[in-house]
Amino acid sequence: MKMTDFSPAEAENAYCSFSGSFLVNRDGSFRVKASGKASSCGCGSPVPEAPACGCGSPLPKAADRASQARAYVAKAWKGQARVRPAMSIKGSSTDSLDDFLDTLRNRQLAISAMTFMDAWNLDLDRLRDCYIHIAGGRRLIPFCAYNLTAQDGRTLYR
Repeated sequence: MKMTDFSPAEAENAYCSFSGSFLVNRDGSFRVKASGKASSCGCGSPVPEAPACGCGSPLPKAADRASQARAYVAKAWKGQARVRPAMSIKGSSTDSLDDFLDTLRNRQLAISAMTFMDAWNLDLDRLRDCYIHIAGGRRLIPFCAYNLTAQDGRTLYR
C-alpha cells in the first residue's frame, strides 16, 4: 500500500480522516479497488466531476454528510456473504466470473483512520465542520473534541 492509495474523507473536513479500499489477491497481495468516481477529491488538482469534499468545494449539508458516512460504513464494513453452491451448465466454465465475484464480495479490505486532536493542535475549522457528536448531558460535543484534556490532564468533556 502506498500513501497515494488513500483519499481524504468526502463527507467531513478533508483533514479529519482518510480511507482506502483494497482487494486482497489470493497470494495475499493488495490492489487498490477502483472507486468508480471521476476523482476521489483531488486536493490540489480539482476535477469538475469530483464530489464536494472540503478541498475547495462547498460541503454538503450536515444531514447529507452523515448519511454519506453511514452508507460508506455499511458498504465497506460488512461481514462475509453466504456462498451459494455454484450451478454450471454442461460444457461451460464460469470459474473466472465466479472468482471475480467472490473477490468483490469476500476479499475486500477497507482501511479508515481518523486524525484526532489534542489541546495543542486543536483546529477550530475542523470542529465547525464536524457532524459526528457525542451527547453529553444537555450538550452536543464534537467527536474530535470529546477526549480533550486540560494541561493538568483533567478531561474537559467527559
